Amino acid sequence: MLGFLVGWPIAGLLITADDDLSGGWSNPDGKTPPPWSYREFWGEFILRAALSGIGFAVDAIPEILQSAIWFTVALGGSAAGIAVIRTGTYKEAAIEG
Repeated sequence: MLGFLVGWPIAGLLITADDDLSGGWSNPDGKTPPPWSYREFWGEFILRAALSGIGFAVDAIPEILQSAIWFTVALGGSAAGIAVIRTGTYKEAAIEG
């Protein structure tokens, strides 16, 4: 789960990073900031990593304490990721124009 939820998007980001820079395919005029400059982007990665903790918790079910720890980490990380997303700047950038 960690590889799919976090590794795949990071690989895609690294492969297409030059497209988001000034003069790139997705940003020809250089006025659009790259997606990694927004809090929502990083909040999503935190949330994805936290949700993969549920997979670790399910895998550790025979050991209840270890499974409970992973589930707690998943809940805390999810709350942190949601908090980062909700305090983001996408809305502010859309309002400003």
